[in-house]
Amino acid sequence: MDDLQEICGTLKDEIKKKLETLPSVFNLWFSDLSLASLTEEEAVFNTRTTLKKKVLSTKYIDMISETLTDIIGFPVEVKISSVDEPREETKEISDPRAAFSDDSLEKSAEHEKRIEDLLSSTDSTKK
Repeated sequence: MDDLQEICGTLKDEIKKKLETLPSVFNLWFSDLSLASLTEEEAVFNTRTTLKKKVLSTKYIDMISETLTDIIGFPVEVKISSVDEPREETKEISDPRAAFSDDSLEKSAEHEKRIEDLLSSTDSTKK
């Protein structure tokens, strides 16, 4: 097994345990997370959509960082990239879209749009 896949699999297993009472949260935000690169300074994870990138980068970045540190034994800066918004400075990822089929990308985009619409309608009803 590829080292990056093994590390990411262990990370996801540990996060799934931490979110044991919230399996839908794990399935929604972490299920398609993959580790694209790992150096002594930085870990770059990929996810399918910009929305997932934003949520993981703001709501779950500490959990990801702490869990990864426990697994690899040293702290690194964790960065999240998405297929919708590839990071230019990540040279190791030539085409992150290659990891996902066109059909799954369309479904993810549709799902993201529905979530954004729900969030927008929630925000507008609060005003």
